[in-house]
Amino acid sequence: MSLFQQLFELFGRPEWSLIEAHQASTHLSIGLLLGAVGFDAAALLFSPKRAIWREAAFWMQLAGFGLLLVTFGLGYFGNPFAGKQSELAQKTEWHKNFGLVTLGVFGLLCAWRVARFRKWGRIEGSVFAFVNAFGLAAITLTGWMGGHIYD
Repeated sequence: MSLFQQLFELFGRPEWSLIEAHQASTHLSIGLLLGAVGFDAAALLFSPKRAIWREAAFWMQLAGFGLLLVTFGLGYFGNPFAGKQSELAQKTEWHKNFGLVTLGVFGLLCAWRVARFRKWGRIEGSVFAFVNAFGLAAITLTGWMGGHIYD
């Protein structure tokens, strides 16, 4: 008997629902977007190496937003409580709404970054960092809500 056959016999065959894929995918998109915020902060602090930090933040934010779109779609279409009247459905609705806000903020930031990359000065970079901090708060609150749906 092969190793996989033994594992399948012990644990059963892996079956993933969309909501389980949503739960698993959130961590990478959040990590990339948090990393982009960190690299943007480093770009503001370490002027001589600003281009390197900004370049890293650029690619992390684009990849993070792309994964955030996928994560939102998995949660939206995989929501097991959609259309139901319960406390779990209400919590899920709040989580979804905050997810939309988070998606909107990071979508705006990505569009702004693509349109103005390598063109903004210190003031525009500071405004971008402020909006980025708002996105950081939104994604943190959304993730906290998602982690406490079953509480």
